[in-house]
Amino acid sequence: MISLMSNHKYLKIIFFNMALLLLISGCAPLESKSLDAEYLSLRDKVERSPEDTLLLGRLADMAKDNYLSSGNTSYRDDAIAYYTRYLEMSPGHLGASLARYSLLVRKYIQEGRVEDIQKIRKIYHDSQVVKSVQEVSPPSFIEAIRKISAGEGSLDDLRSLVQAGVKENPRHVPSRLLLAEIYMGLDKPRLARAMIFETARQHPTNPKVSSAYAEMLNDLALESHCDYDRKKHRADVREAIKAAKVAAKANPKDADIAYNLSVLYESLGQSELAVYQAKRLVELEPGPDSEWFLVDQLNANGQFDQAFLLATELAGNGPDVAGDLEIMAMSKYQQGDYESALRLFQRYRRSAEKPSIYYVMREAIAAESLNKTSVSKELLSSIDLDSLDTDWERSLLRYLRHDISETDLLGNTENACNSTEGHYFIARRAMLDGDREKARVHFEQAMSYQVPRFYEYSSSKLRLQEL
Repeated sequence: MISLMSNHKYLKIIFFNMALLLLISGCAPLESKSLDAEYLSLRDKVERSPEDTLLLGRLADMAKDNYLSSGNTSYRDDAIAYYTRYLEMSPGHLGASLARYSLLVRKYIQEGRVEDIQKIRKIYHDSQVVKSVQEVSPPSFIEAIRKISAGEGSLDDLRSLVQAGVKENPRHVPSRLLLAEIYMGLDKPRLARAMIFETARQHPTNPKVSSAYAEMLNDLALESHCDYDRKKHRADVREAIKAAKVAAKANPKDADIAYNLSVLYESLGQSELAVYQAKRLVELEPGPDSEWFLVDQLNANGQFDQAFLLATELAGNGPDVAGDLEIMAMSKYQQGDYESALRLFQRYRRSAEKPSIYYVMREAIAAESLNKTSVSKELLSSIDLDSLDTDWERSLLRYLRHDISETDLLGNTENACNSTEGHYFIARRAMLDGDREKARVHFEQAMSYQVPRFYEYSSSKLRLQEL
């Protein structure tokens, strides 16, 4: 199962341990593919734009997240300093106040500074920001936030607390959004969707609610798009686009909203709009992760020359050399430049720790398209069936080796994603055999399952244009 955006930062899932800052302080969560590289890049941006509170908040969040992930106290001390600076520029932010408090307590505990722990706790409990929040927030919500900040309690414990908070004040937005996050963490997406849908209905013009609603629907679509009811999926995506547009109007410089809109448009197969939003993302948050995301979207829209040119400029400048090469290889593969694709696939296999079976299969197709049948057979025979992760992957490989029929292959499909891939590979073999009509039928079948996030969908679309 290979998505168009499987290798770079912006394929995001909402991580629960950053929910507090996302929901209250407005500082967006960041993933850390390479802690030092990502962190230094963001720090440089903050130094160039010292008055930009959004960037500063993200840097503080990243320092905290990196500390919690690595235990490196340098990140902890940086986070404290950045949150302190953030609060000087934006006094009264509960999320930043709680994060700074939590980190200071951890620091003092580790250093054995008992008196300082007592002082900071007194300052925290006496602070006006906490008192003002306590006046409007349900007590159960405040207790849940305290537990999150201190790293205490299970998800079930937090769910009970936040559910009580929602009952105490049914219109309290942070309680409702946090409860939706907890439901996602507990793998209860239907409850999460119901909670955030009701919140969006209650607060249709609240940009924070709209942004969270769009993010939630986006994540649900990503996680379950293989099994999702197609009509329901598309309806959810359209609803998410509406919500994201509301959020974008209130926050026109929010890069995460541009990312969400790009992914959402892609999910509907509206690749031109997806590219437009990807370009906005690059403008709002320049850097290799945003630019690689744009490469993916350009590929999906058939703009291969632009995609490859940008990929060539970016390649080798980050830690994921194999990921860079696979995207460049796919640009040439999709374009039908099999000679270049074959060379890039070979470089990808040498660079990857564990090459994806899908890219090896595409390399075999590229080789056979160049009449290098022996190379194709050698590639496919070199793969150990037992090393593959799923029965479906084993079925695909066996089909390409001519060990099972296409009827057997399609009989092993379990969802829309499997069916998309199955029909695509049957169509590719038909093209190699010179049966263009059979290829057309199966490319159309591959597209009928409406899984735009898969290369097999976009490739089928392109091949049909050729036929």
